Amino acid sequence: MKEKNKTRKAANNAAKHSTNLKRFQRYMERFVNNTGNIPTNKKYKVIEIAPENALRIRRILLMSEDGTSCSVKAFVNNVLAEHFEKYADVINKIIES
Repeated sequence: MKEKNKTRKAANNAAKHSTNLKRFQRYMERFVNNTGNIPTNKKYKVIEIAPENALRIRRILLMSEDGTSCSVKAFVNNVLAEHFEKYADVINKIIES
């Protein structure tokens, strides 16, 4: 019985690790390694963000294993694109009001 519990726990831990790894990989692909949200022919607005958030973003970008991380500007645009996509129904209602 103890052996079955150990095996079950090991399987659960492996599944969690696999899930976490997949989630990490999706995050890196979507936000860190994605340079597609930055058309070069557009003029961008300057925004200010809290210094601690800027530091977190820079630290995240340094985590790219292959060294092909995007810029801070691209990261912020990637996060905003995901946010606008995820909450499109709510945002469209706010905009239309």
